[in-house]
Amino acid sequence: MRARTYQLMSFTVIFATIGIMMIPALFQGKAPTSQANLSASNLPSVAQSVNWSKIPIGDSHPNLWDPVMAYDKADGYVLLYGATPFCCGFPYATQTWIFHAGIWKRLNVSADPGVERASMAYDARDGYVLLFGGVQLNCAVNICEVNNTWKFHAGNWTNISSAVAPFPRADASMVYDTSDRYVLIFGGEWGSTSVSGTWEFHGGKWHQLTPATSPSLRRGAAMVFDPVNGYVVLFGGMAFCCQYLQNDTWKFAGGKWTNISSSPSPSGRSEAAVTFDPKLGCDVLFGGIVESGLATYSTANDTWTFVNGGWTNVTPTHSPPDHPYGNGPLVYDGANGYAIMVVPKLDHGLMTWKIT
Repeated sequence: MRARTYQLMSFTVIFATIGIMMIPALFQGKAPTSQANLSASNLPSVAQSVNWSKIPIGDSHPNLWDPVMAYDKADGYVLLYGATPFCCGFPYATQTWIFHAGIWKRLNVSADPGVERASMAYDARDGYVLLFGGVQLNCAVNICEVNNTWKFHAGNWTNISSAVAPFPRADASMVYDTSDRYVLIFGGEWGSTSVSGTWEFHGGKWHQLTPATSPSLRRGAAMVFDPVNGYVVLFGGMAFCCQYLQNDTWKFAGGKWTNISSSPSPSGRSEAAVTFDPKLGCDVLFGGIVESGLATYSTANDTWTFVNGGWTNVTPTHSPPDHPYGNGPLVYDGANGYAIMVVPKLDHGLMTWKIT
């Protein structure tokens, strides 16, 4: 399996990031997730500060690399999916976990996507969590990205792949676009090449979009749907060709991308975690991979909010740690009523933090 490495200070580490996206599916990160049924009329006034606190979770917690996370509105819990670290002669394996009532629980699933660095988001229109792409585990060739599509519903994974789908990719940004009522995916990487293209998913099918203007090729951009402004926000990412970190901000609405970059903004970064927090009334972005010198990288633990088209640094004194393995995805947990983020620990496993 091909692993990602970055030069951090004077040593090289392998990151357990996000996608997560998230994404990632973002209302999430490298991971990104969606938050439906929100509007400016039913949101509180925008908070001027963000506070973090660590959630005590005991001994039962995930130990995953490159996890993706989304709030599964249909099932009423946070869904976490990723690969276990390679250790002691044991191969990578994937696991599915849920976070409910402040407790992590591993699910025994009959089918499994079998990938890491995938993209995941909750598809509010179709009523299930959608997972796309990623890197096939224990792959014996140099290029292992796939373009399979899976749905998660009622505790089970189902392969819903079709012939028409985005090109194979990992580390793509994915989120549910509430205004346009479809899952949106952008960017990612295939082998050593950044991938372009904007696609949308609804009704069990992928459709390629052809906007006149788009963000440049990149992977690991933070993407979130902002219900106050009514559009998707994309920030940062990395151009794989030269490992150049981006710090531009784009909005996506009505099938069109628009560059809305302004100053101040977070520094150029990839793998940052982002979600919309309805209690705060704004998007919250945390951490990511930043440049610390010429072709060297470190991780950040600053916190930013996005309000009225602009970024504000609201980093509090007490924050999740600046961990050498980076941070994981961030999502708003609708059942528990707060945003949660997972962060790797040096002694393995994941810490769980929440915005209070």
